[in-house]
Amino acid sequence: MRLVVDTNILFAGILRDGTTRGLLIDSPLGLLAPERMLAEIRRNADAIAERSGLSIDGVELLLALLTEDIEVVPRETFEEQLPEAKRRIGDQDPGDVPFLALAIAQPCEGIWTQNAQDFENGGIESGRPSALSSGSSGIDSRAPESTVAKLADPASSEPVGSRTTRSNPKTSH
Repeated sequence: MRLVVDTNILFAGILRDGTTRGLLIDSPLGLLAPERMLAEIRRNADAIAERSGLSIDGVELLLALLTEDIEVVPRETFEEQLPEAKRRIGDQDPGDVPFLALAIAQPCEGIWTQNAQDFENGGIESGRPSALSSGSSGIDSRAPESTVAKLADPASSEPVGSRTTRSNPKTSH
C-alpha cells in the first residue's frame, strides 16, 4: 500500500510513542510526502519540543528516524496538479493542497491523515489503513489512531490514478 503522509501524522509520531510512531518507523507501507512537510515540522520544532518534552536535538533525531522510510517528493513532481487540488479543496485548508496534488500526481491508495474531513471536498473517502488493504499489508486492523483518506473521483467510487504500488522490501518475505 502506498500513501501520502499528512504532516499531522508526523506530529503525532513525534509527540506520542504509539501505533502511528511504530508504523512510521517500521512501516509496511510505501510512504511519500511533499518536501514542505519537513519544513513545517522544523518551523514548529520549538512547540513540538515543549509538548513532547524532547530537546530540539531530540526532535530532530526523532524526525530523522520517522522520515527515514518516507519518500520526500519535490514540488516540481506534482506542481501541475496544484490547480486541480486547490479546486477540489477550495477554502477548506490551503495547507493541504500540496498533499492532495501529490496524491493525484503519484500512484497511491490515499492520504494518511488525522483530518480526513479536510479532504472531503476533494472527493476523498476516509478510512483506516486496514480498510484500504486486502489484509496482506500486515497492518493491524485496530491501527492507527488516525485515518487514511482514500482518493476517489468525486463523480464515481473508483480511486483516481493507478493502483500499482511500488515494491516494499519490508513486506517481501
